[in-house]
Amino acid sequence: MSRVLSFVFLTLVTPLLPAFFFFIGIKLGYIDHYEIEEYFNVIFVDKISWILFWIFGLSCAILFISPFKRVAALLIIASTLLAMATLIPAVGLSVGTQMFATEPFYIKQKPWTYKGVLLYEGRTNYYLLNDENNRTMIFNKGKIDEAY
Repeated sequence: MSRVLSFVFLTLVTPLLPAFFFFIGIKLGYIDHYEIEEYFNVIFVDKISWILFWIFGLSCAILFISPFKRVAALLIIASTLLAMATLIPAVGLSVGTQMFATEPFYIKQKPWTYKGVLLYEGRTNYYLLNDENNRTMIFNKGKIDEAY
């Protein structure tokens, strides 16, 4: 029974450490840089790849309960150190840009049309870096006519 509990616990907890550091780096380097008003938990839950999360967790758990405990430990340490690279502001900004930025992006809100870089699409808002004034604009999804 203890092996089953260990397996379940490791599957759930192992991927949290690298994922936490990765998304903290994105939050500090990208989200805060553009003054996007989203909570960390929402970003984490909405943008994490749950398939990769579970594959990584299951792989590490299998390795931990097998004779290859050192391989699992090295895998966790290496992935955590790699994820911590996003804590460097330039790396966090670059990775966040690759993950979230969409260019060009248009938002129609009659009678105007705004063009720019979609910085982030949240649950209720679009965050657009306007080409004309280089400012981050927030658009409520329910109050716009079209976004493309």
